[in-house]
Amino acid sequence: MLPPKAKTYFDNLLSASNAEAWSDLTQRQKAFERGEFARGISPDGAGFVARLAALYADSLTARARAIGEILKIVHQAFDSPLNDGVDSQLRDWGERALSDAYQGLEGGYVRHLQRYGVDPAHATGLSHAYASARVVVGNLPSSYLWELRNVPAKRPQSPSASSTAPVVINNSGTIVALQTGANSTTNVQQQWGGGDSTELRAALTALRNALERAQDVEAAQRVDLIADVDSAVAELEQENPNKGRLLRCLGGVGAAVQTVASVQPAYAAVQSLARVLGLSL
Repeated sequence: MLPPKAKTYFDNLLSASNAEAWSDLTQRQKAFERGEFARGISPDGAGFVARLAALYADSLTARARAIGEILKIVHQAFDSPLNDGVDSQLRDWGERALSDAYQGLEGGYVRHLQRYGVDPAHATGLSHAYASARVVVGNLPSSYLWELRNVPAKRPQSPSASSTAPVVINNSGTIVALQTGANSTTNVQQQWGGGDSTELRAALTALRNALERAQDVEAAQRVDLIADVDSAVAELEQENPNKGRLLRCLGGVGAAVQTVASVQPAYAAVQSLARVLGLSL
């Protein structure tokens, strides 16, 4: 099996990739809207809604490819082990990362339409793109692992020996499955929900304050973003917070603040603390 620090490496690479993806989507969305408005197209029309959805669907597809590549990088960084357990780990990490990306993008898409008064019920949605992206995330690692097993030139030449030193892991975030080696110790101090979301709630409060002070945010957009932040805080205060609802709320915020310089430091703190709880924004 891949060690726990491989998952940490995967999460770090994924977080950086997601930040770049949000920035790219924000720029493309602005260019798209400038073109639409220049042609006199109303943002509440069916064509606008569908074409905007295509931008988000493209972003989801790009993220699926990036997830597949990140899985390969992480696997190679830890001596490229080949067994069914590793296959299962990579599939699980990829599927979870894609699900988080989908929920965040869906939330961002719907929230953006609401700015223009479009009823979410009329949104095209990203479900079809998600189905295709799941195939991408499943096929890329599978093809890569097949080559390692069956193409001699693709195999690592001299993998280093696995370390037998004891490993002590202290984790305060959500633990779904944690694999440790011989003589290793795992100390899980907190579970998802309850007290372990305190720091994230504080960061969200700081983000709300930054939004209230920001001069480079439109008034209507400010109201929507603060509403999303408040919804996220309210969800975190539940006994068992719903990860999907949190991603939809915070995904919409992330899409909007990528180009708002005065708010980016506060959102970066939210991203960092959310990652500890298993939320990849």
